[in-house]
Amino acid sequence: MINYGNGLVGYILTLISLISASFALIVSFIVILTVIHHQYHNRLKKEEKITLILSTNIYIFFLIFMIVLIEVNIETLIGDVYGNNFDSSLCVFKGYFMASICCTIYHAVIHHQYHNRLKKEEKITLILSTNIYIFFLIFMIVLIEVNIETLIGDVYGNDFDSSLCVFKGYFMASICCTIYHAFVTQAFFRLCRIVYSNHRWLQLYWFYIIIGPIQVVIAFTLLSPLVIWHDIHYLPKEHYCYISFTNLRDALWLVFGVYSIPVSCLSIIYLRITIFIRQQTTNQRLVVRRRVDRDISAIRRIILNISILLSLGLPTVALLLMLVITGIEHPLIYRTMWIAVEVGSAILSVQMVLMTPQLKTIFISRWQQNRVVPTARPLQMRVTTTVE
Repeated sequence: MINYGNGLVGYILTLISLISASFALIVSFIVILTVIHHQYHNRLKKEEKITLILSTNIYIFFLIFMIVLIEVNIETLIGDVYGNNFDSSLCVFKGYFMASICCTIYHAVIHHQYHNRLKKEEKITLILSTNIYIFFLIFMIVLIEVNIETLIGDVYGNDFDSSLCVFKGYFMASICCTIYHAFVTQAFFRLCRIVYSNHRWLQLYWFYIIIGPIQVVIAFTLLSPLVIWHDIHYLPKEHYCYISFTNLRDALWLVFGVYSIPVSCLSIIYLRITIFIRQQTTNQRLVVRRRVDRDISAIRRIILNISILLSLGLPTVALLLMLVITGIEHPLIYRTMWIAVEVGSAILSVQMVLMTPQLKTIFISRWQQNRVVPTARPLQMRVTTTVE
């Protein structure tokens, strides 16, 4: 007998989440391959490469996150329909091992590019984009895995409570936190270009090499209290491990680490740049106006991306407020949260290509190269015949 868990609505929400995550995964994968191909065959300016690498890193974060969620949702669906038990540490290890191998291969390709084709100023941009895209990829993997487990659990009633379930929930939240901080890194780069352009150490290659791992360490450290407090546990109705929103301390800490800190940092960076520009003389503004305008536009695009993710989370915020007021947890609060994240990721994966000039140029150039352009050969032959 099929058990639909939280009802048909919950099952449909999880299915939509799975579809959205899969769409974001495909788009992210296409973007990554296109950027790698473009970097190999073209030489970009320093500013364009840095922006491109930062955007690439974000796509990697999303891609990984979607893949994991798809896997979780598939296991959930199988568990719901067939009652299968996927409690296997080897299986989970295999999934993360494959993701690690994928990332290692990608880094090997970038390392080859670094030593054979790129100039010194191009290396910084490439490593930044590589980091963001790797973690974007992880984020997509995790989200897709979670959605799959949820769907399988709803249909077949499978139990996915394994020894690594708590780690998976902690890993999922930390990668989500890393993505938001990746946008802060993009804004920080623009801040250095405008306000701290004389600080050469901020343009060192090795400085940007360690930014990606530092982001991961910060995210995992920031959310480590959730593990220390033993507040990540298996949710039987959702078929994966995560925090319980009935624990107000956990919910506030998660919101603080994942949302509040990145949004506050972006606000401070934007305010600092605005103050700096107003303090400059008219002549100085005229000299650097075009470069500053491009950087300001880039920061506004970053803020727009964050706003999209935050606005899609408003239904979850409303359900959390209802929980605080009434003390009753809505049965669809988790599925509403993940559908907002995954639909936002799907929108963002396309929106970033359309609004990032470097990425948009790459795709337009590739599309134009693939177009069949009719030649004027018959006309030339006819003209030649007439002359003769």
